Amino acid sequence: MHGWTLGALIMSGKITWNELGYSPELGSARFGMAPNATSCMIIEPYHAPSAQFHRDDETTAGRIRELQREFPDIPFCVDEIQGGFGRTGKLFAHQWYEPALKPDFVTVGKGCGGGLPLSALLGPKAIMEDPKVIEQGHLGSTHSGNPVMVRVGIAVLETIQKQDLINRSLFLGKRLAVLLQNCGVRHHAGRGLLAGLEFNGPHEAKEVVRKCYERGLLVVDTGRKWVKIGPPLNISEGDLEQGVKILKNAIEEVLNARPGYAQACGDIG
Repeated sequence: MHGWTLGALIMSGKITWNELGYSPELGSARFGMAPNATSCMIIEPYHAPSAQFHRDDETTAGRIRELQREFPDIPFCVDEIQGGFGRTGKLFAHQWYEPALKPDFVTVGKGCGGGLPLSALLGPKAIMEDPKVIEQGHLGSTHSGNPVMVRVGIAVLETIQKQDLINRSLFLGKRLAVLLQNCGVRHHAGRGLLAGLEFNGPHEAKEVVRKCYERGLLVVDTGRKWVKIGPPLNISEGDLEQGVKILKNAIEEVLNARPGYAQACGDIG
């Protein structure tokens, strides 16, 4: 692995340099670092495994704007790999925050390729083409600028606009929130076609994912106590309803396996 890959892994907060067996030449990613040791501020607009947004009032956005004013030389980046391209009912998830967040950079992927491998870093031309940042001839990525994939990305944007998929995501997301009511576990209705289900632990979540898979439904195993739901933006309302029906049946089977659960439900009834 090279430095860019290692840097991205550390930025995720899920792994440490010691776990990788490398020396921390790139520094670390953590809260509370001194400004003179900070190269960038970065956030993800919502907690990806559970689909829970951070508080989208002044608590979050106001504090970020305050830091931007206090440290104007430190770039602010928003990770939209999972939330971008209409997933949450807006083009980018950070657009839900008030006052509006104004990032210097935005990372995108997943949805921007319509299922094909494509990612990008969006930023101001003055920085992106600054020779001090990227030298001419410098190899930043093996597949950077692949013309086929770039054309795919353009086609995805054109399709999102032509089929009004962002507003469709918002509309179907409200329907999804209604369908998930009384599903037996705590559910987090994100925004748009995004939701999360919370179980007692990773084992239950994984078992629900397995049962759904056996019935032809793919939901996301986060490796934690949440199951994430992210249907395609062009899913039909009928398929959405059928998918939730399968999901609820799987949840019921898993909950019935909890010690004393069935008896407790019988007592309540």
